[in-house]
Amino acid sequence: LAFKEHENFPGSVSVSAPRLTGATFTVDGDYQTDPGFYLNDQEYVRRPTGYFVPAGELVTLTVPDAAIGQGLTVYVGAHRKNIQETFNEFRRFPRTSTTFELDTKTVTITNPFGGGIYIAIPDGNSLGSLTFEVDGAVKAPYYCTKAGFENSLSEFMDEIAKAEQTGNSSSIICL
Repeated sequence: LAFKEHENFPGSVSVSAPRLTGATFTVDGDYQTDPGFYLNDQEYVRRPTGYFVPAGELVTLTVPDAAIGQGLTVYVGAHRKNIQETFNEFRRFPRTSTTFELDTKTVTITNPFGGGIYIAIPDGNSLGSLTFEVDGAVKAPYYCTKAGFENSLSEFMDEIAKAEQTGNSSSIICL
């Protein structure tokens, strides 16, 4: 099930864009907040993955054993807030992301709008590097400077060029 509105946001994925099988990504499974410094929504941190779920398509994640049952969640879509909780009127769908608990070895994820794949690490976790396998997703441009997870600016620019060549010129940049 794909909502037609995905064409406006976050954008359509070309049918010619390769749906990957056996692709992997690694995220930092450590997250410890400073109890003396509070920020809104610091109960967890969302780690971008560099992969995108096309609208309405099913994608399978293979979860590393160390992550199963540790309170981790996968988000599909960049906007996690349900604006219906805080606004009386709105001119878009009130919730455009979907969430799935990472409590089994494989998890099937989807979103009628499509969206980037993000792994949410709850505060207090010290799980180290976590490597996931993904089947059915599309590669999205990804750039990271975090030690141990970095890639080069030229790799990032190559990913942008490849996305544009397959008709996927819509991108979300996470800083």
